[in-house]
Amino acid sequence: MLLPLASTIEDRLAELEGCPGGVPEPVSALVTRVRGWIDQECASPDREASADTLIAEARALEPIARQTPETGPETTLVWRDMLLLNLLSRLAELVASLRDAHLLRDQVRSPSFTAISPRIPELLRATSRRPLHLDRGLAMRSAFGTIATIAIGCTFWIATAWKDGGGAVLIAGIACALFGGFDNPRAAIGRMQLGSTIGLVASIFYAYTVLPRVTDFVTLAAVLAPMLLIMGVMMGKPTTAAVGVGFLIGFPATVGLNASYTPDFGPQFNGAIAQFIGIGFAMSTVGLFITIGAEDRFARLARAGWRDVARRARGRAPDGARWMALMLDRVGLMLPAMGKGVDPGKPLLDALLDMRIGFVAGELDLLRKGATEEERVLIAETLGSVGDHFAHLRASKAGPPKPEVLDDIDRAVAVFARGEEPSRRRDGLILLTSLRRNLFPAAPAYGAAA
Repeated sequence: MLLPLASTIEDRLAELEGCPGGVPEPVSALVTRVRGWIDQECASPDREASADTLIAEARALEPIARQTPETGPETTLVWRDMLLLNLLSRLAELVASLRDAHLLRDQVRSPSFTAISPRIPELLRATSRRPLHLDRGLAMRSAFGTIATIAIGCTFWIATAWKDGGGAVLIAGIACALFGGFDNPRAAIGRMQLGSTIGLVASIFYAYTVLPRVTDFVTLAAVLAPMLLIMGVMMGKPTTAAVGVGFLIGFPATVGLNASYTPDFGPQFNGAIAQFIGIGFAMSTVGLFITIGAEDRFARLARAGWRDVARRARGRAPDGARWMALMLDRVGLMLPAMGKGVDPGKPLLDALLDMRIGFVAGELDLLRKGATEEERVLIAETLGSVGDHFAHLRASKAGPPKPEVLDDIDRAVAVFARGEEPSRRRDGLILLTSLRRNLFPAAPAYGAAA
């Protein structure tokens, strides 16, 4: 939540700078104090009291933002008032989110099970099992590639009556299972092949040079420790994990850790060949079924995000916390593809923008339950058009929403601005302003467009 909130505040400040009058001095001073609080007081023990003070100041500076029949939007409900209301509410949310994040961090670091703040139990009660992104189509593709690899390998094994052919098929299945979900599994299995080759060479050296001289367990542990420690270090680093897995498969299985020493080179060499062929076979077949580029991965994640934004706009994902967790998981899945020829800026910014739009749409749908009949109708029309836009988005023809969506938002703004209930009017205008800025950042001000 912190990154979208910070981005929203930055956008509102930039838009206010272009409005007549700019950012009011009290609001500018509050932003400066919040910046200082983040830099210095956010991590201090009395952060809760100072955070509550800043949140109260933000609420006190919020404009009434009400339109009356006697006056038009030029005098009472100008775009500047709507932006100020939205800015101050998001500023208060940012302070509260940072306060809670630091409280949870300190609770994790605390040696005691006692809550360090009365807010800790409340924050923990709000947690739930985090949903994760599921790409069933890609999973089926990976499963089909693994099944095809094993089927072809078993056919070759049975047809040739190769004694160690079963070991080759086993290794091929392991390679597909471990790396089939990667964007480019062939490269990962190739690194596994490198590690397996290193492990096989090391196992031959150990089997015929080192182990024949070992006579007790202490000596055995001492001579095996270098190889095992190297495996652990390699598997613990993402850049060398695949090589470490190959090393793990190639070394212990062929080094000859048996009850007694049997210097039989033939079976060992045959097992080594089976491992080498099995990994090479998996590397050849997965490229035909499973390989997917970074751009395709981004496109699939974007389409899944658009579908969920449409679902939330249509009221089918009311749990905002779980929905946000799912969208953030997709953003996290984009990060491994960074540095592979894809510009990370635009995809990540688009994903965060879609997340903000979906969250606001869901909150607006929840607000509809306590609204008047006219407000409910306009919210339904607005969210329906937003949901239709995201439901029909495609990576090949992604574009801005239709102008009719902006008209629906502005009609809803006009109705909420005339509302009699202050709390509902405030919440509605905050959400509609966010929706308008996120969907139409280049649109003219509401007062100018009305």
